[in-house]
Amino acid sequence: MDLATQAGVGSAQQVYLIDPKEPTPMPATATGAKSSPDTSVAERVLPIVGANIVARRDKLGMSQRALADKAGVDRVFLRDVERGKGSATLVFLAKLAAALDTTIEKLTHGV
Repeated sequence: MDLATQAGVGSAQQVYLIDPKEPTPMPATATGAKSSPDTSVAERVLPIVGANIVARRDKLGMSQRALADKAGVDRVFLRDVERGKGSATLVFLAKLAAALDTTIEKLTHGV
C-alpha cells in the first residue's frame, strides 16, 4: 500500500488545506499591504493543523521526537508545524498521518 493510500488520500479524493472557493488574495504589492498575501490564511490555518497534530500525538502518548523518527521528518520542523509557525506540505502531512495512524483529512479538520 502506498503512502498516499495509507494516509487516506486516494486518487479520486482531493484534499484542500483552504477552501477552494475562497477568493485568492491580491499580491501585497497590488494592495499596498506590507505582509505576504497569504498571511491571513496562514494565520487561520496553520494553528488548527498544528493543534490537530498535537492532539493526535498526545492521544497516542508519543513525544515529538518519537513521531519525527517514526514519520521520518525533522523534529525541529515538526515542532514549528505544531506551533502553527511552519507550513507543512501534503507529503509532510501524509508522513505524519501514516505515523499517527490517521488521515490527512483528520489532521486538517476544522480548516
